[in-house]
Amino acid sequence: RALRYLYPTECEILIPAAVENVINEENADRVKTEIIVEGANGPVTPSADKILLDKGITIIPDIVANSGGIIVCQFERIQGLSDTYWDIDTVNERLKVRILKAYEEMLNTAGEMGVSLREAAWVNGLRKVSAAIR
Repeated sequence: RALRYLYPTECEILIPAAVENVINEENADRVKTEIIVEGANGPVTPSADKILLDKGITIIPDIVANSGGIIVCQFERIQGLSDTYWDIDTVNERLKVRILKAYEEMLNTAGEMGVSLREAAWVNGLRKVSAAIR
């Protein structure tokens, strides 16, 4: 359920991390931040995305920002299939490397193509799927 009112508190980084569609066309104009890091799945609606980008707000999309859970699920699967165990430090280090790599790739693609970070993340994901099925 989307919030109709978003507190207009100014901040450098806003991290909506609980529900989807919390930033929408009804409240996006009141967002006062430099960066939004999508900690929840889909906290910014597509129409709000455009409003925020037009305001110059950087949005780090959910498919990169909150990908840790699914990445660690993959790590667990790898360990289960290979009958191995990684300690928490190994898991955290591998997770950090994976997310930072995805972030850097997203920034590079956005710069090269002149698209938003969200569009760049999707382009990178589609490229990887395409390469995997070839």
